[in-house]
Amino acid sequence: MMQADLLFKNAEIFDPDTLEIKRGELAVTGGIISGKGEKLDCQAKKEIDLKGNILSPGFIDHHCHVFPVSSVLGISPDLFFSLGCTAVVDAGSAGFANFKAFANAAAYNMMDVYAYLNAASYGQVILDCPEDFRSVKIHADAIKEVVKQYPNRIRGIKMRFDKSCALDEDNKSLQFCANLAHSLNLPLCVHVTNHGSTFVKILDPLEKGDVVCHVYQNMGQTILDDSGKVRKELIDARNRGVIFDAADEYVNFSFDVLKPAVEQGFCPDIIASDLTTLSAFNNHVYGLPLQISKYLALGMDLPKVLNCVTKAPAEAIGLYGKSDRLR
Repeated sequence: MMQADLLFKNAEIFDPDTLEIKRGELAVTGGIISGKGEKLDCQAKKEIDLKGNILSPGFIDHHCHVFPVSSVLGISPDLFFSLGCTAVVDAGSAGFANFKAFANAAAYNMMDVYAYLNAASYGQVILDCPEDFRSVKIHADAIKEVVKQYPNRIRGIKMRFDKSCALDEDNKSLQFCANLAHSLNLPLCVHVTNHGSTFVKILDPLEKGDVVCHVYQNMGQTILDDSGKVRKELIDARNRGVIFDAADEYVNFSFDVLKPAVEQGFCPDIIASDLTTLSAFNNHVYGLPLQISKYLALGMDLPKVLNCVTKAPAEAIGLYGKSDRLR
């Protein structure tokens, strides 16, 4: 008979490998999953009956801002435990010039904290002082050095393709950031809210594993064409491996875009909160569980939604199967 510290019984267990939810039991010993099955031969110090409840791997909030030391948008990573998260990914709060401070702060958190390094030197510190993504202002050599110093913490490069940041270079800055990220074997995460281009041009430099965030935005050309259909270039990009993150927050999406897109089957690959000091625990965003509920209400099935906050984000940052805390 197996000995365990904790036994969860009668749970509806979500398996991210099969995307199935099945009734079963799960044993934990020393903080590590020590057994899982329909019925375990197990004696545990403590048993918890989860009848009527779902047992899932910890959520991963793939897009949030967790650098309160330097950014007025940042909230403490450890607050995300109350939202069901066991890992978070900061979406560009820090650039190369202040990433050491970000990493030092993250080391004191219990939460697993990862990051997309902002291509702009100081990252996103305040909304009314936007980054400068002109290629002449991006210090590629310094970025490469920081990536070498923090290979486990930095999981990609972030670029806000916003008219206030990309200025008047058309797609030159986006292409520059894409080339930089790919030269480092990292994905590029592109913010598309308030862009001044077209999705044909935005998606052109993106490769398999790159991420488009705020996909359901309505400031600039949307993912819907004039007839209300999802643009072909979005579908083509998905087919070649580009990842689409909802990252809705409350200004980075529109139900007028989101609802018809989901009805047409263009659901997000990843569901994230884009949580900041402006949106944490309020009635618009609150946190990842509320965002999950929104997509369930729109008709996505539960296993697919759970995949969007567990396996899919872990794969996007290259850690699925490599870190037990993400499984």
